[in-house]
Amino acid sequence: MNRTDEEGQRVWDGAPDPAMEAAATLPVQELLWTRTDVFAGAALTSDGTMLEIFVTDDGAEVVDQARDLLGAEFDAYVRVAPVEHSWDELTAAQDAVFAGDGAEGLGIISAGIDIVGNHLDVGIDVEMDGERIAAAHPEGITASTPRTTPLERHLVPIAAEHDVLIDLRAEEMAVAA
Repeated sequence: MNRTDEEGQRVWDGAPDPAMEAAATLPVQELLWTRTDVFAGAALTSDGTMLEIFVTDDGAEVVDQARDLLGAEFDAYVRVAPVEHSWDELTAAQDAVFAGDGAEGLGIISAGIDIVGNHLDVGIDVEMDGERIAAAHPEGITASTPRTTPLERHLVPIAAEHDVLIDLRAEEMAVAA
C-alpha cells in the first residue's frame, strides 16, 4: 500500500518488513541495476511490506530473472510497476538540463529523477521567481508546452527529445558555510 503527502510525494510509515528487506531488496536491486536500459529504479511501498520495481515494457526478461532469483518470495515481496522510461533514458534527459550553455542564467539549480513518477524534477531558484514559474506549469513541461520564455525554450526541446515530463519546483539555493 502507498500513501502520499499533499504534494503527491510518497510517505513511508515506519521501518520496512525485515523479511521482505532480506529477501528482496539487495538481490533484486543488484540484478536490476545491471540493466538500466530497462530498469528505472526501486522503492519500498509506504507500509514497507513490498519492494516496487519500475521496469519498462522491454524489461520482461530481467523481471523473469528476478522472479527466478527469489522464487515464491518474488510474489510475496516484489511488485512490478510498468514505466515508460528507463534509468538510462531519464539520466540522459537529466544531463541535458545542464548541458551546454542553455541553462546559464535560467535559475535552474537542480535536476533529479523521480523514479516513482518516472519523470524529471527540475528545481528553479526562488530568488529568480521560481514559485511563480513552477505555478505557471502545474502539469509540468512537455513537448507541447509553448516556448515563450527562455526557460521554456531550454526545457521544451529536452522534454521533446527524450519524450519525458519535466516537473518544476521552486527551491532555495544551498549556500555552503
